[in-house]
Amino acid sequence: MKAATLTQATKIAQAGARKMTADKYTLKPSTFKSLIGKQFTVINLETGKRYTTSIDPKKTFCSCPFFQENKEFGICNSPYAVMV
Repeated sequence: MKAATLTQATKIAQAGARKMTADKYTLKPSTFKSLIGKQFTVINLETGKRYTTSIDPKKTFCSCPFFQENKEFGICNSPYAVMV
């Protein structure tokens, strides 16, 4: 979902993060070594979908659709990604 403002993106991301419980998602270190920091793979245990996320405070990144649509705000709904 594309957000119109930073406030809207933050609210959507926070609602999504509340849904990401340990029984539905797992976190694994990524085999890809980033030059900017550590990256992890977030796996949805129900669907098998995988997303790559960065935990480096200098570079927010997630491959999930929400972040891709709203990357100008630097916000992801994964609690494992950096929230700016």
